[in-house]
Amino acid sequence: MGEDRPMRRGTGNDFPGEIFSMRKDSVNVHEILDGLRTLTPREHDVLNQVVLGRLNKEIASELGITIRTVKEHRARVMEKMEANSLAELVTMIVTVRLKRPVSTTLP
Repeated sequence: MGEDRPMRRGTGNDFPGEIFSMRKDSVNVHEILDGLRTLTPREHDVLNQVVLGRLNKEIASELGITIRTVKEHRARVMEKMEANSLAELVTMIVTVRLKRPVSTTLP
């Protein structure tokens, strides 16, 4: 998967037969890292739990905060990271974790 290759999407009526290019460096790691640097320690805690797939009530219980507070932290994380969806946020974090040097300690 390390090369650029076309991918055909043809399921249903959404973009029938349209070709999309997958580019290995389409995500700017430096922009993601800049976003991560703006997060507070508690936002990092919430982000790590979100990436693990935990529910808001599980995160609240784990961190000793209310569900409403978890939702507020999640919203701020999404805003600061400029993510439009949870899937996009998780993709950013996975990308950074895969490309970072072993000695770096980021989420």
